[in-house]
Amino acid sequence: MEKPIEQIFSERLRARRKELRLTQRELAQRISYSEKSISKWESGGAIAPAALLPRLADALQCSIEELLRTDDEPNYFLGIDGGGTKTDFLLCDKNGKQLALVTLGACNPNDVGFETTKQVLRNGILQVCGSIPLRKIAVFAGLAGGITGHYQGLIHSFLAQFQFAQVNNGSDAQNAVAVALGEHDGIVVIAGTGSIAFTQHQGALHRFGGFGYLLEEGGSGFAIGRDAIRAALHAEQHMGAPTKLEQTVRKKCNTATILEAIGSLYEGGKRAFASFAPLVFDAYHEGDAVAQSILEYNAAKIAELVLHASYELPLDRSQKVMLVGGLTAHRDILIPLIEKHLPSSFQHTLSVSEAPVVHGALRLAGLKQLT
Repeated sequence: MEKPIEQIFSERLRARRKELRLTQRELAQRISYSEKSISKWESGGAIAPAALLPRLADALQCSIEELLRTDDEPNYFLGIDGGGTKTDFLLCDKNGKQLALVTLGACNPNDVGFETTKQVLRNGILQVCGSIPLRKIAVFAGLAGGITGHYQGLIHSFLAQFQFAQVNNGSDAQNAVAVALGEHDGIVVIAGTGSIAFTQHQGALHRFGGFGYLLEEGGSGFAIGRDAIRAALHAEQHMGAPTKLEQTVRKKCNTATILEAIGSLYEGGKRAFASFAPLVFDAYHEGDAVAQSILEYNAAKIAELVLHASYELPLDRSQKVMLVGGLTAHRDILIPLIEKHLPSSFQHTLSVSEAPVVHGALRLAGLKQLT
C-alpha cells in the first residue's frame, strides 16, 4: 500500500529541514509563512499550497520533486568522493553489488572553481549512471571544500537538478570517517594532498588541523612534495646538502634545470607539488639522508595531529587511529615514523583503512553494506 502524499511530503520536509539544521520557525521565516503551517505540514495534516512549493524548495535547497516523490526507497546508491587530486564515483545496487566506477579530476571548488566542480560532477554522474534512471538513485557527494562558505548549498542545488531519489552532500572528511570508523569512536587522519584529523566520540566529531596548504606546516602530500622540490633546488644551486632528489625531481620536471620548472609548478598548484611526494619515499628507500629528514619532519607533524586528536578520547581504553588518503600507499615507511614521534604512553593503535574512501560516501547515501 502506497503512503499518502501528505505523509511523504511531511517526512521529506522534516528530514530536509533537519539536515539543514533549521528550526520550524527559521524555515517559516525563510518562506514568509507561519510556523504553525510548517508544523501542520510536518505532522502530515496537509501539504504546502502549490504556489508556495517553489519558494519552499528554494529555502530547503532541493527540488519540488524531491519533496513530493512517491518512491519509498531507492534501488541504487551513488557515492561520490572528491579529494584534492581526484574524484571517484561508485554506483551500487541496493544489495551492495558494485555496478560502475568512474574516476575523474579534482573538484574542490576552492581550487578549481565552482564551474569546474559542476562539470566534473556532471560528467561523472552521467558516465557512472549510464542508462539507469536517476530518480531511482540515492546519492551522497562528499567533496573537499564542499562545506566551505556557501558551497554546500550550491552543490546541493546543483545535484538536485538531476532529480535523484535522494540527495545529500558534505565534505570528503565525512566519507573518510564513515568508511574508517562507521559509528565507532576513534581517530581518522586524512593524509592526502592535504592533512587533517578527526576524533569521533559518542557521536560528536572534533576536527584538528586542515587549515589549507598555505597555513599548514607539514604532514601532507603537498608539504612532502614541496620539501622535495626545495631540497632539490638547494642542491642544484649548491645551497644545500647533496641528494638523490636533485636528479629525480629534475627528471620529473623534464627541464634542463629545476629552476626553469618553477613557473609551471606554481601554475599547477598544490596538486602539482603533491605529485613529487612519491619521489621522497623512493629516495628514503635508497637511504638518502635528505629524504629521510623530510619524512621524519612530516611524520612528526602527523603525530602532532594524532596526539591532539587523542585528547578527545577516554584515557582508560585503546581506540583505533585509522589513516586514509594517498600517503597511506607508503604505510611501511609512514606508520613506523609516526609511531616514533608519539609518546611511549600513547596507547591507541595506528592502522590503515583498507576500504576505498568512496565506500564511506555510499554508506552516507544509505547503502547498508557492500558485497
